[in-house]
Parts: sequence; structure tokens; C-alpha cells
Amino acid sequence: MTIAWPSATIVAADPNIVFCDLDNERVLLDLTSSRYFALNRVGVHVWETIATPTSVGALQDNIEQRFDVRPEQCRKDLESLLSNLSQFTLISVQHAPAS
Repeated sequence: MTIAWPSATIVAADPNIVFCDLDNERVLLDLTSSRYFALNRVGVHVWETIATPTSVGALQDNIEQRFDVRPEQCRKDLESLLSNLSQFTLISVQHAPAS
């Protein structure tokens, strides 16, 4: 399920997740669950970027500058990726305080 991610939300890669090459793919390996997750080139870029905690808004801006993507499509795809990473507890999330 994809959720809305406010721009001020901070996301960070879980340092306990292994990021490696496996059979010519870049993957995340969760040693706790013994599951691995393949990433496409944008997913790899996101994972490398959130090695340092990053706001969703800054992450979206970064992707839009690096890849040829419309802002609406970028937001939709980014929210889907973050929802999946969060669902499998591969990232930590610090929600923006309510105004």
C-alpha cells in the first residue's frame, strides 16, 4: 500500500541492511529476515542518498535533477518505493511534526 509522504519527513537507510552486488544486480539484503530486494538504478540512487538521513522533499528534488522525470511521476514512484522500503523495515522514518 502506498502512503503519502510529507516533504519534511526524514528517511534514512537502516545501517543493518547490506547493500551489495548479487548476480549482476544491486540488492538490499536483510540479514534478520534473510530476504533480498533488487533495486533499479533509481532505487540504487535513492538508497545511496538516504545513507545520510534526508527529507522526502530533498530526495525528490535530487531525483528530478538527476533523472529525466516529471515531478508528478517522480513523487508517485518515490512514495511507492518508500512505502515498500518502510513496509519491510529497511528504512527508518522520522515523521514531520503536525502543524
